[in-house]
Amino acid sequence: MPSIIILNKSTNSIFPYDQWLNTSDKELILLNAEESVADYQDKEYLKIETFKDYNNNDEVENRVLDLAKEHNIERLISVSEYDLVRAGRLRDQLCLQEGQTEKSALAFRDKTVMKRIAHEGGVAVPPFQLITSWEDINKFILEYGYPVVLKPVDGSGAEFVNFIDNEDDLSSFKTKYKQLSSNYEIEKYISGDLYHVDGMVLNGEIILCWSFRYIDGCSLRSRVIGSYMLDINDPLKHRLVEFVTHILNVLPTSEYTPFHAEVFHTPEDKLIFCEIASRIGGGRIGEMIHQSFGINPREFWVKLQGGVPIEKTFKQKPTKYSGQIMIKSKEGRCTCLPQKKAPSWVVESTIKVQLGKVYKEAKHTMDYIATFVVCGETVQQVIDRLDEVKIWFENECSWELTERNL
Repeated sequence: MPSIIILNKSTNSIFPYDQWLNTSDKELILLNAEESVADYQDKEYLKIETFKDYNNNDEVENRVLDLAKEHNIERLISVSEYDLVRAGRLRDQLCLQEGQTEKSALAFRDKTVMKRIAHEGGVAVPPFQLITSWEDINKFILEYGYPVVLKPVDGSGAEFVNFIDNEDDLSSFKTKYKQLSSNYEIEKYISGDLYHVDGMVLNGEIILCWSFRYIDGCSLRSRVIGSYMLDINDPLKHRLVEFVTHILNVLPTSEYTPFHAEVFHTPEDKLIFCEIASRIGGGRIGEMIHQSFGINPREFWVKLQGGVPIEKTFKQKPTKYSGQIMIKSKEGRCTCLPQKKAPSWVVESTIKVQLGKVYKEAKHTMDYIATFVVCGETVQQVIDRLDEVKIWFENECSWELTERNL
């Protein structure tokens, strides 16, 4: 009987594969990160196997190759950004005709590869360079000046991103990273607002593409981050869509894939490419798309990878506007949780903060303690509601410093 291998590090509440693939005539084999496997133990899978240190464990790939000797593997599903390259490599090795290849995955995962291809295709990109030595950093700064950004070529969620504004920052970076990693890049810092453009490609055609503005530039320096949709009549919305469409045409884009692109809009009214990923955007971007366009993009993506016929397509226009905020942890102990209900126009929320727990300052955009998705009839109404729910949450929670934080 044909089988599908699923590479997974998520939870069943977010990715219930057995439900979404229940119309498939293929058996499901789940290879799962140890920390989330409990969610799947009582579900309908032929096999469930777990792996420690999932992101870095070579045994995941080895096991797929072994399973291919025992089963008729027809498809391989992956949804995490950390799985995309190895999933593409495995598809190539197993000669699977469906799904993203390693070449495509690398172009959407390695920030230097994607910018090089985009630049060669006529897309405006920041000056950038792969770092191989401290001398590379010094030469780059000598040529382009401060500020610059240093970050992993395969990072996500702004993890390990370093903003270098001056010599003192560079000295601190060198002290922190005595052994320079081989997977870092340096690029010129771009002033301006940051936008993200999200959508879906099906059979080589873009069937959904919409522009969103980040709140406070998705900055690591801000405790509250988020984004909201641009108005359908906003000229910048259409410029961003056209800009990202060109990027997708230049890159080796898979026949079916979600995408999450980030683009700078400078004070000089120029658009400059930041990066792009062949996955659903992080945070609550998937839920925003669900609320505004009526289809769960996670389910859509899993079904496409699993070969399940798709009956519905995305609406081309939103039925309502949506926005999200993520409130990151701050130093201290939480002494009071929200007692009142969130406003009725909050359509989805997650409150992870725990009473009495001591937190450190967030280091990652995903180090959030609460998220909220709101909807509205206009973009301005969404913006106002995001501000209101942020104030509501901050007023409802109390914090105190502890000896650990002092």
